[in-house]
Amino acid sequence: MQNLSNENDTIQLCGLLWDALNFSKYLDLETAWDIGETIGKRLPTAEEWQALCDLGSTWDDERKGRWFGGNHDTDRRGSLFLPADGVRHSYNDEVGGEGTTGYYWSSEDHPEGHRLYKVLFFDNTETDTAPYLHYPQGCSIRFVQDL
Repeated sequence: MQNLSNENDTIQLCGLLWDALNFSKYLDLETAWDIGETIGKRLPTAEEWQALCDLGSTWDDERKGRWFGGNHDTDRRGSLFLPADGVRHSYNDEVGGEGTTGYYWSSEDHPEGHRLYKVLFFDNTETDTAPYLHYPQGCSIRFVQDL
């Protein structure tokens, strides 16, 4: 994946250092937590995903994903690109939505448990930080660090 940001490894947005590239796609949440702990990074909270969405975003039809923040709708400087890698379904291990939807884990679980966690969802028309997914599903991983 080509990095078009001003930074090589991270992009500073919303008071965080965002990894410029996805760590992986189709990881279950438990594996993502373990990896984050090992490398000293963490998953964004649902509120941090929402703050990123509030900066504005633009769908990139050529690269199949969304640019967030910075100059997302012009030269993309200072913007964070999230590819639309879809989701791996836990019930049949098949990938759905590749190239049309993005699902990214947050660290926020459902208030009543149920093994559900909030995700950032987007496609070519919208972004949404409200959906919950069952944590054995496989979503994309974008790690952050506090400043």
